[in-house]
Amino acid sequence: EFESLDIDFTIHNDIVGFSEPHGLYLMLGFGHIAGIPFYFGLQTDVDDPASGSRGKGLIFSRWETRDLDNAGIADPEDGWSQSSGHEGDFIGVRRSYDWGAGDYRVRIAPDGSDDGGQWFGMWITDKSTGETVWGGSLRFPYEDGKAAISSPLYTTMEIYGGAPNKIHRHTRMARKHSEAAGRRRQTHAGYDRVPSVFEPYSQLRRPVRPHGGRAAPPRRRHHPALNPPAGNPFRLGLPRYPRPVC
Repeated sequence: EFESLDIDFTIHNDIVGFSEPHGLYLMLGFGHIAGIPFYFGLQTDVDDPASGSRGKGLIFSRWETRDLDNAGIADPEDGWSQSSGHEGDFIGVRRSYDWGAGDYRVRIAPDGSDDGGQWFGMWITDKSTGETVWGGSLRFPYEDGKAAISSPLYTTMEIYGGAPNKIHRHTRMARKHSEAAGRRRQTHAGYDRVPSVFEPYSQLRRPVRPHGGRAAPPRRRHHPALNPPAGNPFRLGLPRYPRPVC
């Protein structure tokens, strides 16, 4: 368990070729805080229940509640919250953020506490400018008197909405460093093309192991990442990263 999580990552090119029927979700992390599932990341087209599409932005969600008293939005103009049951009961905070090619750091960390639990916030830093933007915060109930992030943490990409007519074939992303509880590890993930959520895992290019070398080609069989924990809507994921050696 650990209190905070920092993920450094690079987006190598601007995302093009997406339109209203579909979007791309770079899910930087899916895991658990105090036993409650949560995820966070960037989307090309974030939905606002009140006004519809809001374009590029940040999302941070948790399950097992519909109560928006557990959500703190970052900004009354650029931020909003969501409560829904279409993927299991969940709430989330969202914020418009015009991300593109560049180096970024996303942080999930405690953001205050009260009798109802521990608040965790999401922040993103553009490393070229040093500007940090708060994406919002969510409250998690205490478990045995505390609330902490537990491993493992999964990273994936999803194409959501309607099936795209054209996928930009040169989108490549590298998740370079993940730092948690003082531990740093090197991880990379490259793609020959962006996979759709309906492609089998075996059609992904073999991932690079964090400590060098290629992973063995995936067998054409059921993979644990294709059956994530209950409440997670994704059908495609990368294998769990090996534990850091330290």
